[in-house]
Amino acid sequence: MKIGFCTTDPAVIRRAYEAGFAYVEVSNWSVFRMDEAKFATLLALKEELPAGFLYACNGLVPTDMRLTGPDVNFESIRAFSEQSFARLAQLGVRMIVFGSSAAKTVPEGFSFDEAMEQLVSVTRIFSESAAAHGQRVCIEPLRYAECNIINTAKDAVDLALRADRPNVGGHVDYYHLMQNGEKMSSLTGLAKHIIHTHIASPCLRSAPTPDDGADYKSFFDALRAGGYDETVTFEGGCDKTPQTLRAMCEYLTSL
Repeated sequence: MKIGFCTTDPAVIRRAYEAGFAYVEVSNWSVFRMDEAKFATLLALKEELPAGFLYACNGLVPTDMRLTGPDVNFESIRAFSEQSFARLAQLGVRMIVFGSSAAKTVPEGFSFDEAMEQLVSVTRIFSESAAAHGQRVCIEPLRYAECNIINTAKDAVDLALRADRPNVGGHVDYYHLMQNGEKMSSLTGLAKHIIHTHIASPCLRSAPTPDDGADYKSFFDALRAGGYDETVTFEGGCDKTPQTLRAMCEYLTSL
């Protein structure tokens, strides 16, 4: 498995590379809003790093872009995904993480069945925009406290299977999984449909360490038992000093 780090800051991207991370995961919404000068800085940095180092993105859509409910505008979603994914492609981004809790939360009183159908349509739109650039889309499940739909690893895989597109798969985040109280053993049966993952400490959503009391090894073991051998990104808050980044990378790599 390859270990990555979430950041869109050029200085931290360089630091993550020097610390030994295999790739970084940038924010799509941040990249989309960048002026040309800032984007040019990222493009120049990309050329200094190994091919594919800016591998993934999260922060897919702005919070006010509705993905469920009565105000969904599929054409606006399509236009945004086509434009933003094209910009990501210039950076070499190949994995699109579809989490977007606020945007996909089902409004009160709205049919959950209809919301699921909307998410199937949205996922297919993202899939088409991504396919044009050789990108994949993974469905990220989020803890119950953050979103009221697509919460478990099984939910994510089920949506990916309903979308039925070759470049769409599931996702799992150790933090959300533990917050939800899901069984780690469930990952082994789902692993063949999972194409990307996140990790952070289960309580503080901070950098995993060997002595923080969490059983990260079981996460890696359950995925590995199901044949998963792709990417694991740290997504959370942490001290971004070279020493902290290097220690985290070494620890996660050892797992």
